[in-house]
Amino acid sequence: MNDCRAAVITAHNQPLEIQRVPIPDLEPGAVLVRIAASTLCGTDVHRWHGPLPDGDSLPVITGHEPCGYVEEINGERSDILGNPVKRGDRIVWSYVACGSCYYCSVALQPCICPGRASWGHNRSDQFPYLLGSCAEYMYVPPPCLIIKVPEEVSSASAAASACAYRTVMHGFDRLGAIKSHETVVIQGSGPLGNFATAVARDHGARKVLAIGAPAARLEVTKRMGADAVLNLEEVTDPKERRTWVRDHTDGRGADVVIQV
Repeated sequence: MNDCRAAVITAHNQPLEIQRVPIPDLEPGAVLVRIAASTLCGTDVHRWHGPLPDGDSLPVITGHEPCGYVEEINGERSDILGNPVKRGDRIVWSYVACGSCYYCSVALQPCICPGRASWGHNRSDQFPYLLGSCAEYMYVPPPCLIIKVPEEVSSASAAASACAYRTVMHGFDRLGAIKSHETVVIQGSGPLGNFATAVARDHGARKVLAIGAPAARLEVTKRMGADAVLNLEEVTDPKERRTWVRDHTDGRGADVVIQV
């Protein structure tokens, strides 16, 4: 096995091409993962439409929300808890960050590390080729932190946690504790909004209200823990939306509002 199939963006606004992409030799500490699930993010769609501010140079394997099984390791690796990583383990992993700069070690903002690298916008015709998750295999560079996925968590859920869920959790970490008497309003019913709904419920909010669209997404929002939902497509007047929030909070309004 020296190559694999991957979904490649070769031109913006054009159909993806299924191409054979080389599987590289692993650097010391690198891991080759057989992809079990790759969820899609709005950024993947934006990148397909055209170059993003961070730039890209085609061809690119799209996708940055992976979960998969360890196929090969060059050397010894441990997960974030210090447990050895071995062939067959199901894992998710972080983007590349140096771990020692001001943003990584003091500000705790590795997403703006000067040495940061993420997935889904690296050329697939240059080493290490497999840096997008819409492929049969993906290359995990040595600096990446590895998390083993518990058996009870599906691969699709774990893949979504690689971007959307951890974005939401970072926001809640910065927000601070939700108090048991507080009403939380979530503005947005996409993946981030629905994760935020679930986290607000799990963190003990007295009431969780969600505002979004379309109706099908709001049904998911209800299942994720919203006490009540408002469809933006049906209630277009902002004043009516504010009235709806007050009607569900005894006239007080929301204690916490999260826009996602």
